[in-house]
Amino acid sequence: MTRVTGLFRHPIKGVGREPLDTVTLTAGKTMPGDRVWAILLDRAKIDATHQGWAHCANFLRGAMVPSLVAVSARTGTDETLHLSHPALDDLAVDLNDPADAARLLGWVGQLIPPTRSQPAVLLATPDRGMTDTKTPTVSIMSEASLRAMSQKAGHSFDAGRFRGNIWLNEGLAPWEEHEWIGRDITVGGTTLRVVGRIERCRS
Repeated sequence: MTRVTGLFRHPIKGVGREPLDTVTLTAGKTMPGDRVWAILLDRAKIDATHQGWAHCANFLRGAMVPSLVAVSARTGTDETLHLSHPALDDLAVDLNDPADAARLLGWVGQLIPPTRSQPAVLLATPDRGMTDTKTPTVSIMSEASLRAMSQKAGHSFDAGRFRGNIWLNEGLAPWEEHEWIGRDITVGGTTLRVVGRIERCRS
């Protein structure tokens, strides 16, 4: 039987994965709290006044800086965001506080090579989250497909690098999820319409 093995949100796009025990989804919305902040790059084609969705190339992300995949996130009871990375001191920030936002940019900046675009502004996207598509979506991943890809590559890939919201277990055949496009699936008590494959960001 296929079952959910992991629920995750990413409070800051590309920076930190936060595990969840339960979540309530709303029709036409992204996962609550997922990618509601994004770090705008200094070479972005938009600025801090931008409203609405924008392409991932404007933002700091794991495809650009692979070491970001190692960041873990936890939201405290007071909504303080706690971030950790094996190479950095832990960081606790209130993202609504401009001083803490500046501390965050400095913290992630330690992981970015000087030849790459640098973090410039923390952008709030509370209405829908800066997810992979213009349409608000939730990403569904398969452990079977992850394992098949790892075997093909001869390298074990960490699930965190793919930024999935809902992970499903080995009850699926590898790549079976590709056959779900245009169909409805039930996850817990929620019915989800599968609209397409995720287009992955390039570096």
